[in-house]
Amino acid sequence: GLGFIIFSFSDNVIMYSLGSIVMGVGYSLGGASGMTLLLDNWYGNKASVHVGIATSGSSFSGIFLPSIVLFILTTFSLGYSFFIEGLVIIAIGALLFFLIRNTPKFAVETSKDSPAKAKMSGVEISKLKYYVFIFAIFLLGGVAIVGVNFFSILFAPAGSSAEVAANVVAFSSIALCISKLVTGV
Repeated sequence: GLGFIIFSFSDNVIMYSLGSIVMGVGYSLGGASGMTLLLDNWYGNKASVHVGIATSGSSFSGIFLPSIVLFILTTFSLGYSFFIEGLVIIAIGALLFFLIRNTPKFAVETSKDSPAKAKMSGVEISKLKYYVFIFAIFLLGGVAIVGVNFFSILFAPAGSSAEVAANVVAFSSIALCISKLVTGV
């Protein structure tokens, strides 16, 4: 949310970079990583279904938000759009802070050993293979995670309207939402 507010007041590459850094740190700490750790505390080896449901929420929002953001952007300005999004994110974050707990009030009966760990017991990979794996995931994320966001930007030079771009992002979000649910299950 703070990153979006920084974007709303930005007018140069340094300010946009600062906003990006703040957003990256926030996404890292409060996004998929934090959510996965939290759900692991609650559900143990049954967390994958819940992670699939939780991550599909961001894709579900991508179905409706592009049109709403486009309306705010065309009616007001880019800075105003960033500011409103930042305030909404901060309000939702505050609500989650008061509603979500690190551990459940009542114990959830699950094993902390994942099925993958049970199958892989005694098998270790070398450090080199581990670093190659991490680097490959980094490259995959660099393309896959941001691809849909920039896909819509390419529509303007191709002669399409902003509405078409918003609808394409919404359609991509539907596919992403379904994929996350299926992967979680």
